[in-house]
Amino acid sequence: MEAVDIICNGGINPYHQPMSQSIITVPAGATVTTEWHHTLAGADPTDASDPIDSSHKGPVISYLPYLRGLCQRAAIPNATQTDVTGLKWFKIWEDGYDASTATWGVDRMIANAGKVTFSIPSCIPAGQYLLRHEIIALHAASSYPGAQFYMECAQLQITGGGSASPATVSFPGAYAGTDPGITINIYYPTVTSYTIPGENAPTSSLAREARPPRKPPRPRPPRKLPRPQRARARPPKLPQPRRAPLARLRKLPQPPRARAQLPKLPLPPLPLLRPRVQQLLELSLNTVSAVVLAGLVLQSAPPVSPARFSMPT
Repeated sequence: MEAVDIICNGGINPYHQPMSQSIITVPAGATVTTEWHHTLAGADPTDASDPIDSSHKGPVISYLPYLRGLCQRAAIPNATQTDVTGLKWFKIWEDGYDASTATWGVDRMIANAGKVTFSIPSCIPAGQYLLRHEIIALHAASSYPGAQFYMECAQLQITGGGSASPATVSFPGAYAGTDPGITINIYYPTVTSYTIPGENAPTSSLAREARPPRKPPRPRPPRKLPRPQRARARPPKLPQPRRAPLARLRKLPQPPRARAQLPKLPLPPLPLLRPRVQQLLELSLNTVSAVVLAGLVLQSAPPVSPARFSMPT
């Protein structure tokens, strides 16, 4: 981390020769895509470690340089220059650790076939820049030195833009072995948060602007307002007329009912009634005696045999 090779690679990893002299034109605020591969030969479907071995988990970071003193322009005189010492760098994008899915920026880069897409800030001045794109592998970073740095630089011509002067860091010097984002055990205990190294925190307005555009939030449906109550016309209450009191009928005295009086017939004298009653009694006794004698005669008579009939021969 103290060697100048940490700026744009080189040293034990010499620049690819011949060095490219092409400069990529990018409008300020546009989206760019970098592409990583295991070797300079490019994508290799037969290489299990392409674009990088999956064990090399860590953050992915992008910087641009800022050269003070040159009319305060946030650019360099020539993007193809080989001397990159003394430049001031500001972070424009980063992808660290997502605790909700336990994945790293490298995991997302591998899932996207080595491609990383981000935006160039729209507020920086126009000019030529070096884009420093970096991977920090933390699979052996439990002790210092253990973290592995993979960085490359690309030549850009940025057009349009503004006049922002962001805070910067220097390489070497931006990272230290005591930084929590450089020396860390990513296996145990389980990582719950991670601080990406570099003094230019992504919470600045510049870094927020440089992040990839997010999908606009879905508009929330308007809240349903309570329906106004319908006014119901009620007829006015009219005073009800008082009922006339019923005339009370007086009970009139009823006339006495006329009772028909039967004429009183003169009764025969008592001595004349007695012989008639005596005659009736005697007649009744004679009738009863006759009935009893008839019953006795029927009981004493011999039984009658059934009649037999014979047919004449």
